[in-house]
Amino acid sequence: MVLLPAGDAHAGTLAVVPILVGPIQVLLAVLPAILVALGSMLLTLLKPSAMRAAVKVLWRNKVTVTLASAGVVGLVYLVSHASAGGGAGASAASVGDGDWPVFRGGLRRRGAVPGSAEPTAGGVAWSFAGDFKTFYSSPAVAGSRVYVSAAEKGVFKDNGAVYCLDADSGAVVWKYAPRDFRATFSSPVVAGKYLVCGEGLHFTRDARITCLDARTGKRLWEHRTASHVESSACLYEGRAYIGAGDDGLYCIALEPAPGGKPRVLWHLDGKEYPDCETSPVAADGRVYFGLGEGGSAVVCVDAGTGAEIWRVSTPYPVFGSPTLVDGKVLVGMGNGNVIESAEVLREKVLRRLRRQGADPARIAEVEKRLAPAGAVWCLDSADGSVVWKFATKRIVLGTVAAADDGLYFAD
Repeated sequence: MVLLPAGDAHAGTLAVVPILVGPIQVLLAVLPAILVALGSMLLTLLKPSAMRAAVKVLWRNKVTVTLASAGVVGLVYLVSHASAGGGAGASAASVGDGDWPVFRGGLRRRGAVPGSAEPTAGGVAWSFAGDFKTFYSSPAVAGSRVYVSAAEKGVFKDNGAVYCLDADSGAVVWKYAPRDFRATFSSPVVAGKYLVCGEGLHFTRDARITCLDARTGKRLWEHRTASHVESSACLYEGRAYIGAGDDGLYCIALEPAPGGKPRVLWHLDGKEYPDCETSPVAADGRVYFGLGEGGSAVVCVDAGTGAEIWRVSTPYPVFGSPTLVDGKVLVGMGNGNVIESAEVLREKVLRRLRRQGADPARIAEVEKRLAPAGAVWCLDSADGSVVWKFATKRIVLGTVAAADDGLYFAD
């Protein structure tokens, strides 16, 4: 992961990064010799004659001793501050001076801190890899902290983690990585002290929704689902709204019950809300989300009860998370998915139909319906009526970003 600063006059130039040996390292190197000397001195001073002589010497040199003592105190102060902030590069700024309560930061999904400079010029301020080399998630930036989830998936590996990094240096503030935490696609979101992140890739069948203390990384609660949680949560009015794949949509209180037990306030079953992959967004007492394969719809429900307000069917699975702009819901859709192009997915479905002996007319209909295609729709947030449609040649998997008078997306 790389952080880009704005307006760096030296962008593109090479630099040598020195490795500094700080006061704490010097102190540790000479510590054994100091301890031996102090031990010998202590044994000598225990003799009464030596103690009387030492007092006389100290009194005669009281000015020098005072100045030396002040120097030692100053050195200890500098060492303690260097070890707290310089070694790890961690900022002392409070974590509570900003929130990132929804995937890509806000209702417009810009992925930018409001009021910050645009990163359109400059070099790399820092980069981070850590113990995990794969980051499928989008970072959350809250105050002086950056939060991101990681993944390590292989034949014999399925590990994940949530990192908290210092925004100024990239230093690790804390890392949440219990041994049974699996590779993670979900992006962390933060509101106040609460951080919520999903778990698992697409074939995970019992993934958890985890809530951590954003300041310390301590787990506050977790809820196990009956599917994967690739969705990122939306934190709204003390609640977390998050999709759980074929297990539908969850609404969970951020504050747990006594003993750290999660409080599931309502749950929309995956049988009626299948392939709930998108990251919800909430405003004005409503929650908006999309349904992928088997669902193909954009849905609006009541944030307090989960009661469905409207549902609009779409010609394609909806994997793009909804964006809210001026009373409008913008959402991307199309044929294909994160790991399969429309052509690959279509051929897989057609092979299955042929093996099952499907009618040729049925096969032809499916072949036409699953052709490469996509779209961005604009819906009225009040009733779901379609304001306009924009056709694309390929699926729109990502979330539409709204900035100024423009919309930005990839197909």
